[in-house]
Amino acid sequence: MNSRTRHTWRFAVLSLASLALITATASPALANDADPADRLIASTDGSRTLPVGFLLGNGCSYPNMKCSYGNPVKGEAYLTDYKQVSGSLWNCSVDQPGSKRMRWDDAVKSSVSIGGSLTLSQSAGIIFASVTASVKASYSHTWDESYSTGSDVEVNVKPGYVGWISRAQVMQPFESDVIVTEVSRFTRKIIRSYQLKVGVDYPDDGSAGQAGRVVVSSRKMTPGENVEHCGGA
Repeated sequence: MNSRTRHTWRFAVLSLASLALITATASPALANDADPADRLIASTDGSRTLPVGFLLGNGCSYPNMKCSYGNPVKGEAYLTDYKQVSGSLWNCSVDQPGSKRMRWDDAVKSSVSIGGSLTLSQSAGIIFASVTASVKASYSHTWDESYSTGSDVEVNVKPGYVGWISRAQVMQPFESDVIVTEVSRFTRKIIRSYQLKVGVDYPDDGSAGQAGRVVVSSRKMTPGENVEHCGGA
C-alpha cells in the first residue's frame, strides 16, 4: 500500500518553485496548441477547447506586463496516500469472524501549485502578486472541481479486530512554464522578466488506467476500543 514517490510539485506535497529573475531580450517560444501535453491539460476544461496557454494569457492583461507560456510537461501518474473512506466494523466476537457489506464514498479534487519568491523587489512583487492572482483564478475556474465516487465492498474482520475501507486516488500531474515580462509604460521596452512554474494535478478519470485503488484494512482493537465498542467483552 505504499504510494508512489511524488515530485515536489505534486498533490499533498506541493512546494513553491523558485521564481528566478532572468534577463530576456527575446520572447520565449510559445506553447504549440497542437502539443499533446497542452491538449491533455485542456481536456479538463468544461469547453474542452482551450489550451492552458490561452487561459494563462487571458490572466495577464495588465498595461505594464505581458505573459507567455510554454513547455507543458505531463508527469508520471501516481497514487495519493490511502485514506479511510468508510465507517468502521468492530468485531466484538472472541472466536467468530465478522462480515458486512459496507459502503465507501470518496470526494477528490485537483490541486494547483504556483512558484513564488520572497526576494523580489516591491514593484516586481506587486506585479507578480497580480499575475499569481489571475493565474490562480484561471486554474480555479478550470480545474478546481471535485467529484464523488463510491461503491459497496464486503468487509471481513477477524475476532477482536476493527476493519474499514481505504482508497488511494490516481493523480495525473502537469507542469508548465510561465514567463512574466515587465515593460515600460512609455517606451514599451522590456525592463525585466520573471520565470515561474505552474503545476496542476488532477484526478485521473481512468483513461490512463485505474482511477483509484480500494482495499480493506484492519487491525487489532486496543483495550480502550474494546471497552468502548464491545463493553470490555
